[in-house]
Amino acid sequence: MRPKTFAQVFDPAQEKAARRSWLHPYWGQTVLVVELVKYPMSKTWLRLWFSPYLLTPNGIGFVFLVEDWMTLSRQLDESRTSWAMRRTERRQRASAQRLR
Repeated sequence: MRPKTFAQVFDPAQEKAARRSWLHPYWGQTVLVVELVKYPMSKTWLRLWFSPYLLTPNGIGFVFLVEDWMTLSRQLDESRTSWAMRRTERRQRASAQRLR
């Protein structure tokens, strides 16, 4: 996960004039690029249902327009840490029960 500007991910020069003017308010906005190993379903299916600006143009991942990426990043890290701790506790309990 890394922050970038919308214009760094989607080059304004490659957009048609109509889209460029429509997207003008977003070019300087911060987006979070979440890189994936693979999409949860086919990219074709995702493109059918979602905006092309949700999927990374070069690579596999999602693009999220955010107002405060630092807060979102912190919340995601806290959730990931909490999940890992719960998972470790479950494994320790399961291991202890097997030893009984």
